[in-house]
Amino acid sequence: MKNRPKEPGAPEEWVARAAADLALAEIEKPPGAVWESLCFHAQQAAEKAVKAVLQCEDMWFPKTHDLGALFVLVHDAGIEPPKGLEAEAGGLGFYAVVARYPGHEVAVGEEDRDSAVRTARGLVVWAEAWIRAAGVKEPGRAARGRRGRKRAR
Repeated sequence: MKNRPKEPGAPEEWVARAAADLALAEIEKPPGAVWESLCFHAQQAAEKAVKAVLQCEDMWFPKTHDLGALFVLVHDAGIEPPKGLEAEAGGLGFYAVVARYPGHEVAVGEEDRDSAVRTARGLVVWAEAWIRAAGVKEPGRAARGRRGRKRAR
């Protein structure tokens, strides 16, 4: 998308933040904590991983928790996300918005957290590999001319 300012931060910084959120999502639930909070960190890991790939490709992205909208941009950039992870990530949006606050009517437990972590881990691993393959040398810049990918500026 032309004429839009990029978000600050190098792709490596975005994926490092994704890994940090993943680490929080994976911890044993402390006494007094709720599963929703750990699931929120898994959602944040997935979101930042996708944004790291977009940042690597010099793609503008909105400030959003909507992974579906982010994956539209991924596809617009000519990038094919890992099979299955895109669909799985769609369910994480619940943890970014609704489940963060009391009063929702859906029970969230350890199995939900484990599933969210598996999805987030897959996206973090994908983003790390994408950035490595891009050979990013300077912050915020992807290697030029990779496999004829479309770029929006």
